[in-house]
Amino acid sequence: MPNSRPGRARPFVGLFRFRLRTLLLAVPLAGVLLGTLGVSWHRDWRVSQAEAAIEALEGAITRDEQQRIVTVQLSGERVSDAELRRLVDHLVYLHTLQELSLTSTNVSDAGLVELAQLRQLQRLTVFSPKVSDAGIARLTQARPDLEISRTPPHFKATGLAMRTIFDHATVAVAFSPDGQTLVAGSGDGMLRFWDLAAPQHVLYPESPRTVRAHRDWVFTVAFRPDGALLATGGGDDVIRLWDAETRKLLAELIGHEDDVHAIAFSPDGETLFSTGDDATVRAWDVDSQQPKWIAGGHTDTVPALAIHPLGRMLATGSRDDEIRLWSAAGGEPLAVLRGHAGDVMSLAFSPDGKSLVSAGYDETLQVWEVASGRTTRILTGPADWAFAVAWSADGSTIAGGAGDGLRWWDADTGRMLFHSRRPGNVAQLAFRGDGHVLASASAQGDVRLWNVPGRYEKARLRSRPTLEASLLACGSH
Repeated sequence: MPNSRPGRARPFVGLFRFRLRTLLLAVPLAGVLLGTLGVSWHRDWRVSQAEAAIEALEGAITRDEQQRIVTVQLSGERVSDAELRRLVDHLVYLHTLQELSLTSTNVSDAGLVELAQLRQLQRLTVFSPKVSDAGIARLTQARPDLEISRTPPHFKATGLAMRTIFDHATVAVAFSPDGQTLVAGSGDGMLRFWDLAAPQHVLYPESPRTVRAHRDWVFTVAFRPDGALLATGGGDDVIRLWDAETRKLLAELIGHEDDVHAIAFSPDGETLFSTGDDATVRAWDVDSQQPKWIAGGHTDTVPALAIHPLGRMLATGSRDDEIRLWSAAGGEPLAVLRGHAGDVMSLAFSPDGKSLVSAGYDETLQVWEVASGRTTRILTGPADWAFAVAWSADGSTIAGGAGDGLRWWDADTGRMLFHSRRPGNVAQLAFRGDGHVLASASAQGDVRLWNVPGRYEKARLRSRPTLEASLLACGSH
């Protein structure tokens, strides 16, 4: 059975390969941004900024253990080979580091090869004029396991920017069927509950009601259609069932051999489906808590799962770039949909069940005709990895979340209706039952509510104290 445990890469986390897999999901570290000094001081100012950035980076290594530095971005003409070598001396100790990007720097082939020392590094993006194909080839020879991209990134930062995913990054969100409760799951293993029927003055508490749900990330949450039961899946390989009203733990479903990334109830609430890092698709009898069937076919992590409105089939999406359709009754394979050129991260059926929409790392959202398996439309807009997708219950709106924020489209015409960068890296989306309110979960750890007809942000639900400071250094002036 395929298993992707080595490296324990998080998806969005990215959830989210999460530049927030993340799953790039990004929260700036506390640091320094020095003001512009006189011309005669200009060179010394740049040097002092570089040194300050390195000192801040060194200090960040010893920060709270719950903070995981997974992505570092280096940009600006003052990032040279010498400065990169100094940074590498510190980066080797960041054992959680997964991704590094070099953008418009003065790093050459000689400096690039130094990155071979970062054995924990999984992905590298290089868009620097002094790096040649020969330099890339040398690094590839030294680190054949390193995924290297030369695609220009979609941000315009100057200097050294460190992106951090905190253990309380929010990567799962769901409305209760009556729309009165919102629940979010985070990287610290906690569930957070908000009472949306409460008066305005108590709607946005700094400390919402919480429940310790898993020993590791809470990757996925789902309410049973009757609202009585809540299911969660996490990084401890376990699915847990909770009384939705009392938050009391009722049962554990044990069987997955790695992280559980997606769960969904059948429309009648009798079956729970799940997928995860072990590349399996599973169906569970909710009453007996026993498996009904286990299916294999994907060759990599399966982060995406959607149930047909009539309950007759389910769709799964994988990091093997494929979408698979299965019989809900027995797990028999029905079809394989190919069209994405990257990981398939999220899926949603249309309310009538005739169409399926998918979001992937190829920066596209694709609409499929279920009967034929054909792509009928590609929704334009995302300029970054697409992590999340949701289809409103009235069928009118498709929402998508990516590394560059939130968008939604008219489902009939494909016309983009709204875009906001404010949520940052959007890890998960959920429509309220009436389709008028959309919830987005982000790597920054907050949940935002959006008024869909009015096309504006309605509320920001804080699940943790925010960190407003940023670290920028080595920039050109």
